[in-house]
Amino acid sequence: MKDLTQGSPIRIIPAMAIPVAAGMIFQTLYLLVDLYFVAALGDDSVAGVGTAGTVLFMIMG
Repeated sequence: MKDLTQGSPIRIIPAMAIPVAAGMIFQTLYLLVDLYFVAALGDDSVAGVGTAGTVLFMIMG
């Protein structure tokens, strides 16, 4: 395990942020695909998926 208290913070912060950013990108793609298939069910379904996506992003943030 890498000691995060040693070394330059300028290198450590991106090393920790890249996996989080990748996870958020994949979550966005999942949400878009989900919206594509749910769109045929109606406006209420799209609103539900959109609200759930917003809540998930707030939790991840």
